Amino acid sequence: MLAAAAARAAQHPRRFSSVVALDAARRAARHPRRFSSVVALDADADVNAAIKGTVGGPVLVLNFTAAWCGPCRAVAPHYEALAATFASRAVLAKVDIDGDAVQAATAAAGVTAVPTYQFYVGGKMAAEVRGADLKAIKAALEELAGGAAPA
Repeated sequence: MLAAAAARAAQHPRRFSSVVALDAARRAARHPRRFSSVVALDADADVNAAIKGTVGGPVLVLNFTAAWCGPCRAVAPHYEALAATFASRAVLAKVDIDGDAVQAATAAAGVTAVPTYQFYVGGKMAAEVRGADLKAIKAALEELAGGAAPA
């Protein structure tokens, strides 16, 4: 049944794209805890624009991750909780390193291990955490975003 719906959507992208987006918005409204406040960046241009947006803007945290990475999956719920906690002071995003459209941004960032968390302030990288070290991620975020997270 899903394959048939996907085939129809592929044949008529304009007709079905708004329906899919509306359905996703309705599901997010009904189940807010199931949907992440982490921004997914899936193109080199998106990553570069996000980094440039930190000039005079909030702190940006880029989580370079992969679907096959066990530690990445283990940290993901905690990263999403940090995104909700620091929503007014920081933008937390994720970049799937296996995506073809982000290979240049991943290489430019010098990512050699996953998960890698890079913190950007004023358009420049201010800190980096390699590995699933939640304490280090939270400490860097608190330092750069100004203050501890509310309890």
